[in-house]
Amino acid sequence: MPIPPQIAQNPFRMLGVCGNAPARDRGANVSKARAHLRVGKKLPPFPFDSAEIFTKIVRTAETLNRAISDLTIPEMRIRHAQFWFVQATEKDGRALKSITEKGDLDAAMGVWAHTGNVSSWQNRMICALILNDWVQAARLAGKIYGGDSGIVQELFELFDSSDAKKDYRKYAEFFFGELRALAGTRTLLDALPANSAWREFVRAPETTPLVGKIRKEIQVTAAVRGSNPEAALKYGEKLDANTAAPLRELARYFAKDKKEEPFAGVSDALAEELSLCALQAFDNDRDDAENLRRARKLQSRAQRVAAGTAARARVMSRGEELKETATRMTRAAETAAKSVRAELNACDLCGKTLASAQMLWGRALPKIRAAETALGVTNQHFIQLCKDFAERIFACVEAGAREAKSADLSDDGAFPQVLE
Repeated sequence: MPIPPQIAQNPFRMLGVCGNAPARDRGANVSKARAHLRVGKKLPPFPFDSAEIFTKIVRTAETLNRAISDLTIPEMRIRHAQFWFVQATEKDGRALKSITEKGDLDAAMGVWAHTGNVSSWQNRMICALILNDWVQAARLAGKIYGGDSGIVQELFELFDSSDAKKDYRKYAEFFFGELRALAGTRTLLDALPANSAWREFVRAPETTPLVGKIRKEIQVTAAVRGSNPEAALKYGEKLDANTAAPLRELARYFAKDKKEEPFAGVSDALAEELSLCALQAFDNDRDDAENLRRARKLQSRAQRVAAGTAARARVMSRGEELKETATRMTRAAETAAKSVRAELNACDLCGKTLASAQMLWGRALPKIRAAETALGVTNQHFIQLCKDFAERIFACVEAGAREAKSADLSDDGAFPQVLE
């Protein structure tokens, strides 16, 4: 369980002081270390060297100089202090002794557990980071940087950084960016409360490219749909196929609330475009059963995608239009099927003759075509009608041929190919 480098190699740890230690304390430890290094003596242990908690730290003239340099720059000093312990109360001192003198992190956390001030939150957060407890670290970071400017201002005052505390947001973004790199975006999002102002900042590097990809697909589809309405259904299906994966991936970062932006906005835009593609398939009297099935499937997808109340209402309104079309086409299909069945029954009553075949061909074939439009060429009921029609025709021709015995149907010309 590696300790994050922001802690293990922290310049404040290198100098053996807390993050809010004054410059004189930092300087005193540096002078002591340099004195030993000059005469080649072994350096005495510094606070926070505990092998029970921390990894070994190597102090040389070079590493000491680098630590001093980092802490001299106000902005760098703040950033390093954000990842280190502070001492502001008597309880902080007692807890820190458990760390520096006994190497007992659990005892220190026990002291801080029931203390609700900014220094205890900061110190508990550092303990959580040492233990790789990203969830606890994120929750405590949310308390410190979560919106109450007074809390973060109090912490920055502990850091003794009057010359660098003008932009709290900048330092908070730095901290959450580092925490995201350590814990991972999903872990951090799971730990932050749903109303945290930092959720969007944390997930933006992952979600912004996904939102961009989906919006680009929407724009392309809208453009081609407008120029070629006859192919709207095909474009809608392609849009759904091209956006399904990025939308699923995007949803993973909005598990707590699908109405958060930018998820809600891009989902609603996608739902609107899918719905328009579905409806436009029937704008030009293209009443086709197979197209209707595909359009209703696309419309159903649009209703599932919509996140906002207003967008869902518009999409559902278009769904009602498709439903009315489906009802009308169902009635037409039933009428067409009954009409074909009536002709088949009439043929049976007339007997199996060539005349019956001619009559059935002339009267039923147009109704077969109407049934194809109403039912769709892949509809099982339509396929059965075609089979029954073909069987009647062939049975009548066969019976007529047997009766005429020498009839040469190849010269008759009365019957084109029944089924292509």
